[in-house]
Amino acid sequence: MINILVDVMDIPQTMDGYLGISWGVAMLILPLIFAAAIATELHKAAEGQQPDYRGVIWTTVLVVFANLIYRVWFMKIVALCEHIAAAILNYEQWVTLMTIMSQKQQEVGVQGLFSIDVSGLLLEIALTIAIITEEIFNLVRFMFLSVLYLIGPIVVISSIYKPIRVLFKGWIMSVVQVSFWIVVLRIFQSALLSFNVSQLIQDGNLAVTTIVTLTFILACFLAPAFTSKLFSGQNIGLLGSTVIAGMSFITTKIATARWIPTADGKKTNVFGAATHVVRDTASFVGRTVSKVVSPKPKEKSEQPEEKRIR
Repeated sequence: MINILVDVMDIPQTMDGYLGISWGVAMLILPLIFAAAIATELHKAAEGQQPDYRGVIWTTVLVVFANLIYRVWFMKIVALCEHIAAAILNYEQWVTLMTIMSQKQQEVGVQGLFSIDVSGLLLEIALTIAIITEEIFNLVRFMFLSVLYLIGPIVVISSIYKPIRVLFKGWIMSVVQVSFWIVVLRIFQSALLSFNVSQLIQDGNLAVTTIVTLTFILACFLAPAFTSKLFSGQNIGLLGSTVIAGMSFITTKIATARWIPTADGKKTNVFGAATHVVRDTASFVGRTVSKVVSPKPKEKSEQPEEKRIR
């Protein structure tokens, strides 16, 4: 079983060395953003509109204060989702289930060394994916939150200027959404445990084992996308699902390298598996990236037909 020991609550300890750079950049652009906001209000006054100098000043004060306590409120958002997730699922029971699945995977792997069984091979691959997927899920979530944590001070400063305030809104929504991934995943896991699947897997029920592994794999892949639907469909959910699926796909191929045949029909080693991964996943990566970055088609606005009066 792969153990990628990452904890999102350790993000400040890991990233604070780089956060100083982000804070420095934020303080450098603060006067420019403030000047742009004041210039906009001056332009309003020149056109005869009512300027809002007081609003700009108060927004600047609040933004500076928010940056001073940035680490506190960012981690409060993350910690709140962690506490909700812990209240939903008894994680000790889930660890027990994952231990049983790991033992089952090793048992199927040993049997596969002495016989050629397609169903056993597929089950071992499914169990391998299920075991590593949660670790990859946690790693991807950690990476996303770390990036959001680092760019936060700059994005917060940008909220002073109204035309680019949308950046701050999108950033804060992404922070809440990625933090909430764990809550959605824990709901799926709690639902699985409610069926007492641990005992059924221990009893060697092949159908139940297959269903549980596939359900859990889908839960890890779809948790970010499902969370995206709960929070107004931000694109970061689709990106998260894509990254988790891609990393799981690549890691599983390497982890099951002995089952991957080469062009001449022989079993390959880890280096051969890496070549196989690069060749077979190139199109997969291209399709998923283009899907993420491509803009959504605009809906055609319905134009009422003009009635001609003769």
